[in-house]
Amino acid sequence: MKELTRSTLVTIVASSLTLLAFYAINAQAQSAWTPAPANAPSGNVAGPLTTGATGQSKAGNLMLNTDGTLANGLIVANGNVGIGTLTPNTTKGTSGYLDAKDVYLRDAGKWASEVGGGGSSGAAKVWANFEGTNCSGANGCIIRAQYGVSKILKTGSGIYRVYFTTPMPDTNYVTIGVNNGPGCQWSIGGVAADYSNKTVDSVTIRTPNYDACTFNTIDRYDVEFVIFR
Repeated sequence: MKELTRSTLVTIVASSLTLLAFYAINAQAQSAWTPAPANAPSGNVAGPLTTGATGQSKAGNLMLNTDGTLANGLIVANGNVGIGTLTPNTTKGTSGYLDAKDVYLRDAGKWASEVGGGGSSGAAKVWANFEGTNCSGANGCIIRAQYGVSKILKTGSGIYRVYFTTPMPDTNYVTIGVNNGPGCQWSIGGVAADYSNKTVDSVTIRTPNYDACTFNTIDRYDVEFVIFR
C-alpha cells in the first residue's frame, strides 16, 4: 500500500468536513421548519378579493383609500347598500338606496332620527293620517299616509297606540292632531295624547267624543296627528 501524500490527506479531510457541515445545516433546517396546518386557501390562507362576479365575504375589517390619494373611497355603481342587515329594504327601488337604522351627521352633531324630516330641531318627527274605524288585530289600523310610523294598533274605543319606526331621543315630544266623525254628526274634534305612558318608542292617542259633550273616547273615521321634538 502506497503511502498517502500530504496533499491527498488534506483533500480527504477537507471533503469530510464539508460533508459534515452540509448534513449539520440540513438537519437544523429540517428541525426548524413547521409545515402549514392546512392547504390554502380553505385553511390558513384566505382567498384574495377579486374582480369576478362571484360574491365574496370578509371576516375582518376592510379599510379603503387609507392614504387619501383618491377622491372617492367607495363607489357602489349599482344596487342598494345594507348596514346591519343582509337583506336591504327594496320597497323604494332596487338601486341607489341605503338601509340603516340611523346615520350620524357629523357636521350637525346629531343622528338623522334626531333631525327628522324637516332637517332641524323642532321639525315634525312623526305624522300620520289613518282610519280609526278600520283596525284589525295585529295588522293595526289602515294608514293612508305617514312618516316615521311603523304601525297603529287600536287598544280600545277611540284609543290607539302609535309605534315609531325610529326611537325618539327622549319623551319630551309634543303631539297634536284632529279627528273627523262619526258621532252624533260629522264634526271635527281634537286628538289627546296619553302622557302617562308615553315612551321613546310609542305613544297612546285618544279621540274624545266631543259631540256628546263628554270626554269619552269614540272611534273616528279620519284621525290626523303630528309629533314634534
